[in-house]
Amino acid sequence: MLKAIKILILEDFVSDIFLIERQFKRNKLNYKLKHTDNKTDFEKYLKTFKPDIILSDYNLPDFNGLDALSIVVQHPTYIPFIIVTGALDEETAVACIKAGADDYLTKENLTRLVSAIKSSIDKRDTLIKKEKAEEETKQLAKELQTLIKTVNTPIFGVDKKGEINEWNNATEEITGFTKKSVLEKNFVENFIHEDQKETVNRIITDAIKGSSIINFEILFKTEKRYKKLLLNTTTKRNNFGEVIGVILIGQDITKMADYREELEQKIEERTKKLKTALEKEKELNELKSCFVSMASHEFRTPLSAIGFASGFLKKYGDRIDKEAHDKKLDKINIQVKYLTSMLDDILTIGKADARSKFKPETLKFSDFIKPLLEEVKTVSENSHEIEFLMTNKNFTIDLDPKLGRNIFINLLTNAIKYTPGKKHILFENNIENGSLISKVTDFGIGIPEEELEMVFTPFHRAKNTEAIQGTGLGLAIVKEAVEIHKGTVSVESKKNKGTTFTIKLPLK
Repeated sequence: MLKAIKILILEDFVSDIFLIERQFKRNKLNYKLKHTDNKTDFEKYLKTFKPDIILSDYNLPDFNGLDALSIVVQHPTYIPFIIVTGALDEETAVACIKAGADDYLTKENLTRLVSAIKSSIDKRDTLIKKEKAEEETKQLAKELQTLIKTVNTPIFGVDKKGEINEWNNATEEITGFTKKSVLEKNFVENFIHEDQKETVNRIITDAIKGSSIINFEILFKTEKRYKKLLLNTTTKRNNFGEVIGVILIGQDITKMADYREELEQKIEERTKKLKTALEKEKELNELKSCFVSMASHEFRTPLSAIGFASGFLKKYGDRIDKEAHDKKLDKINIQVKYLTSMLDDILTIGKADARSKFKPETLKFSDFIKPLLEEVKTVSENSHEIEFLMTNKNFTIDLDPKLGRNIFINLLTNAIKYTPGKKHILFENNIENGSLISKVTDFGIGIPEEELEMVFTPFHRAKNTEAIQGTGLGLAIVKEAVEIHKGTVSVESKKNKGTTFTIKLPLK
């Protein structure tokens, strides 16, 4: 002990004080001493001298050791108290210990006095440290409780049964539920989404066993909706280190999660748009490839015929008669018309603004269709009979004349073109439920079943049509024109039996 021990002695015999001091000196005790034999000085020294320990005789003139002990016990700070007396019966000694004395010795045997003083001082220091530690722990717990209550982060706790025992202000704010209303309720059953109850129960069980978790996303029930919290857990223990529950610390990420979902949705939508754009670009490239292939094939034949006929006329024109001369010119004219027809189809399918230029007129259908029938017969040189059937001859229809012409001219000329060796096609028209139902039926080569789905695709031509001139655009033009009128087109066909195209156009 480096610091001098301040010792206050209650003793009425100077000789006894001398004996006590002799023990101090023998044991080389570092000390400061005050002594008195009355109550007044005793109480004064308690305040002014502030002793580290008190040695008291049991019998004193003014008062006794128990009286002095009762005063010390009431003192705000703990001061060790040892009875040092001449003779003391066992019953009185027990009474002194019960009253708060740390030890007692007889004056006849002072050999263990110094060790008793040191032991009592050590006991006092230990108690002071313990009290200080307990006070610090209480203060820390108080500060921690205040922090938990007032911090902006949601903090809540459950006991080992999963029942709520902590619920801070931030948790009240985000949920709308007060601490009083939720205490002792089962946390998982009352506040966790059904899909996550089993998982969160397991997390709490693991936390009680000492295995914490960080940043686990949960759906947390509030008064109005489920919110998303990022959850962290820590085991809660008492002062003895025993597990008594779990503290759960959350972070409200609802807005962030909503933004994340919105962003993911936008990314998904943009990905779809990009995919669609890439598919369209791929389709366009395929169409370009088809067009180049078609053009190189379909344009070469008529151009070759024109070149051959014009070359023949240039070389032999003055040697042949008028009839042969006119036949060569007719061949040139036919091929020019075919090229013109192909170019018209290409220009029609390439017009992106066809819908914006849609201009329907109220037309009497019979007046509109008869000139087209005559035109088809003329162009086909009356090679086929067109059986025209119409149950109602006086109805009107809202039709764009140019688009309507594209629909019926293409269907009728196709029917004639793909019916080689036959002389008859059927063109039926009926009114059903406010719509015109037109059917064009041929009895020709038909369309292979596996290619029916592709007949309206630009530049597509069935394998069995390779010997017949065509661009593969006519039916694509028909479909586009029909859909602009908010109508529908369908096809039925059997190979080598014939094909029927059905058009449904609303009258209004």
